[in-house]
Amino acid sequence: MLDLTGVIAFCPWTGAYGHAEELPEEFIVGLRCPMLGLFGAEDRAVPAALAESFEARLTKAGLPHEIAVYPGQPHGFFEWHHLGREGHAEAAHDAWERVVAFTRP
Repeated sequence: MLDLTGVIAFCPWTGAYGHAEELPEEFIVGLRCPMLGLFGAEDRAVPAALAESFEARLTKAGLPHEIAVYPGQPHGFFEWHHLGREGHAEAAHDAWERVVAFTRP
């Protein structure tokens, strides 16, 4: 078991790229810490459906979590090279506010 106080994941891939859709159940249950997941709804590398599955598994495991899916945003929506993309500033700002709130004691 990892000794973590929390996990923040931007566009987290939860399986072997192109093969498995999800991490093993024992990995998620083994984390045993609060999690914040931030996904782009238009992500082609990490399908948005994984956000729903990830959230369901965290709920089933009884882990505190928050999952946000940003409409119209691609993989890495928080990165500089997406500046100017419609909705980027709002999504990046909201994601940053969630990160700040998550890291406060």
